[in-house]
Order: sequence, then structure tokens, then C-alpha cells
Amino acid sequence: MELCTRWMELSAFFPLYRNHNSRNTIVQEAFRWATTAKGTRRAIYVRFQLLPYWYTLFYNAHTQGGTVLRPLSWNFPDEADLKAIDNQFMLGPSILITPVLAPFLSQSQGVFPGVTTGTR
Repeated sequence: MELCTRWMELSAFFPLYRNHNSRNTIVQEAFRWATTAKGTRRAIYVRFQLLPYWYTLFYNAHTQGGTVLRPLSWNFPDEADLKAIDNQFMLGPSILITPVLAPFLSQSQGVFPGVTTGTR
């Protein structure tokens, strides 16, 4: 349940927002658990607030060949250590996503690229 909530929250920042499941596995629809439903509603609200940004990103990707999601190193190529970061990504050029990927945590550690050394 907790990880399903985390994945639903993270999915709000992916181009296609959906929950994947397969036959003969545990059901995991967001409405099955109150906390997951609450987290999903919150994530959908944030996603809807970002719709103009999403549309702009997809338009630019279509017309200019850009990307929608990108690793940190693409936006900050002068910071070589960012190539190793695999738990954060950029949504377009402006929004840094640092998801909480483990259950029962209320925070996550990440880096703030473009900020002076010693702030990580």
C-alpha cells in the first residue's frame, strides 16, 4: 500500500499517468486504500496544475526535438558528478523531481545542481 502510494505520487511527473498491474497479482488500484487514494488525489491535483507546463514541454519536444524528462546532467553538463545521480530527474528545464522511493519515509535526499559546492 505505501509503495503504491509513492509510485502514484511519482507517476504524476511522468508523461503517462497510470498504474500498471498484471494478471494474477495483488490488486493495486488507488481507491483500494484510503491513504493511497488521498496521495493519488494530491498527485493528480499537482499534475493538473502543471498541465500548461506539460503542454509546452510536449510542444517544444515536437517542434524543436527537445525532451520532456531528462537526467540532471543534461541541464547541468558542467557538473560531472551528476551523471551518477539515478534517483532524481528534471521535468523540463525547470522542475527538479526528487521522489521518495522507499516505504514509510517522509523525506528523501537529493542534490541541488547549479548550487555551490558544500550544499549537497
